[in-house]
Amino acid sequence: MLKNKLTGISFGLILIILVLFFIPDFAYSAVIQGKVMLKKSGELAPHVSVFMNGRPGKEGNADGSGQFEFTNITRGIYTVGSKPYGYYPAGSRYSVSEKDTIHVELFLIPKSSSKLKNSSKPALTVIVIGGGEAKPVAGANVIMKGPLTRSQLTDKVGRVIFRNLKPGLYKLSATHSRHGKVEDEIQISPGGIMMEKILRFDSK
Repeated sequence: MLKNKLTGISFGLILIILVLFFIPDFAYSAVIQGKVMLKKSGELAPHVSVFMNGRPGKEGNADGSGQFEFTNITRGIYTVGSKPYGYYPAGSRYSVSEKDTIHVELFLIPKSSSKLKNSSKPALTVIVIGGGEAKPVAGANVIMKGPLTRSQLTDKVGRVIFRNLKPGLYKLSATHSRHGKVEDEIQISPGGIMMEKILRFDSK
């Protein structure tokens, strides 16, 4: 009888420890919402890459309106930013201490050497990754079809850049002898903005 009581007390203590140390992380689940803009004009920057460093870390792309959102964030300190090709990295640190929605504004400044600075036509950087570790895939054939049709092989860091594009909806595809094929689409907005898109092959 005494042994059963002790077992019950031990089980109860384990439950209390679980409640104190694990449940609060879910109770503090937060959301980070933001937008990416060009600092000089205030124009929204659609489809550029965004990231959140912390635990957990996340990455993605802004939508066609330059808006983005990271969900299911536990309490901690996070760096939220964007570093598209041709622009200086933009980002700030935020402390998440309670269940809340945090609003972020990221302002991009073009590098002086960027050809986009004096361009009125949009451009697109496509990054192709694959495998379980999401490593860059070199030598993938990237094709975009829409108002214009372009194709190019990715370089050693898995990147291609399409310049002087016409606004509109484009279908994207990447093929590789080892990774297979992946498809997606993107809406290219007018203006001299360098957009970004990540194409990821399924893990094999």
